[in-house]
Amino acid sequence: MRTTFEWGRISGIPVRVHLNWFLTAGLVIWTLVAGYYPQEYPGWESTAYWLAGAGTAMFFFSSVLLHELGHAWTAQREGVPVQSITIFILGGVAHIQHEPPTPQSEFRIVIAGPLTSLLLAVFFFGLALLPGSPALQASSTYLFRINLVLAFFNLLPGFPLDGGRILRAFLWKLLGRFETATRWATLTGLGMAALLVLSGIAFMALGNLIGGLWVVLIGGYLGMVANTARTHAELNQAAGHSRDERGALQPESVPDEFQSQMFRSASPEEPRQAGPWSSENV
Repeated sequence: MRTTFEWGRISGIPVRVHLNWFLTAGLVIWTLVAGYYPQEYPGWESTAYWLAGAGTAMFFFSSVLLHELGHAWTAQREGVPVQSITIFILGGVAHIQHEPPTPQSEFRIVIAGPLTSLLLAVFFFGLALLPGSPALQASSTYLFRINLVLAFFNLLPGFPLDGGRILRAFLWKLLGRFETATRWATLTGLGMAALLVLSGIAFMALGNLIGGLWVVLIGGYLGMVANTARTHAELNQAAGHSRDERGALQPESVPDEFQSQMFRSASPEEPRQAGPWSSENV
């Protein structure tokens, strides 16, 4: 059974939604309706809370989509084909056909996502300052905060977060080999994943079961992607496949079974899809 459906296309890029996204959507709406809005803006009617919660949740997920489109549009400008974007339970992924050709190209593709989130934060901050509807101000304030979180969380230097990919681009430029840079960058990702899992367990032990579980899930996902990328980098090096800072193969291509799929394996898509630029959003 397919677990994703195509929502539409933007700039020719298929946008898909994983079925587990509906769980996240429900939880976000419930959190807004039962927690955020009544605490921050008491006295509204019940219908107003639900309308504001549903509308804010849709803009929240639109922000996640725009973050991924920032990656995707920049990848297209860099000559890297984009196969699709998938929105799923932990955020979004842009599936690109192959790795960026140079460290400079990777940096530009990666940084586009957090910059998009920062621009959205500025936009919603401006809306929150406008006089008028309290619901618009409340929603804009929440979206300003959440886009700041998306930007800065993704800039943490833990692969496969955007910050970890920026670190890989820097190491690729410094060390001159893509696979070596990937192996070092994934160590930060594994460390970040372990820290998140331990933090989540601590949260659950202190009584925050739902929040702690989400942190554990995010940490586990990051660790899985980082470990997969490290394994493929090691396979590529063992097969004699390495790319220098100009993107050239050194010294030769490798058989199909060793071809790097670093962005693929942790995708919520079918297992043979090209892998994702991953952006974990909480």
